[in-house]
Amino acid sequence: MTFVDSSGLVHQGDSSRSRLPQTSLFNFNAGLFYERGPVSARVAASYVSKNLWAIGDDPSTDLYSQPRLRVDVSASYQINKHVELFVEGKNMTNTKLEFTQTSDKRYPVQREFYDRDVLGGVRFSFGH
Repeated sequence: MTFVDSSGLVHQGDSSRSRLPQTSLFNFNAGLFYERGPVSARVAASYVSKNLWAIGDDPSTDLYSQPRLRVDVSASYQINKHVELFVEGKNMTNTKLEFTQTSDKRYPVQREFYDRDVLGGVRFSFGH
């Protein structure tokens, strides 16, 4: 978990201080895992709070990256020392990347949708 308190003069001729570009106030990464015998399971989460992404000519044209939370999961079962079954899920929260003009979510500029990705398969190990 990280808290960052940054500020500076970002607009020429403006004496008001703003958070420095691409610096989120709050970020975290967390992971939970279970491993016992042939079974392994993991859940990972990451969060980034809203941040000033790009500086415009004045505060009304600044671009902000909106907050986002992403969760990934995985599980596997080791059949023997050479064969493992697995399943993985990426972006299970279906989080979008969203940029807005000003910090207000009512003024979207760009939204990127990635959807969830789920894959599974068999891993083979040919080592000792």
